[in-house]
Amino acid sequence: MKLYITPGSPYARIARIVVFEKQLENRGEIVVAQTRTFDSP
Repeated sequence: MKLYITPGSPYARIARIVVFEKQLENRGEIVVAQTRTFDSP
């Protein structure tokens, strides 16, 4: 599972907290996306 986040997003922060609390860190990866760039995922 891939979780696409932006560092300043409060929603991404909540999702990362849930991943940490449920101990799911090793079942997926966190991908930092940049907004308003052509090659960002």
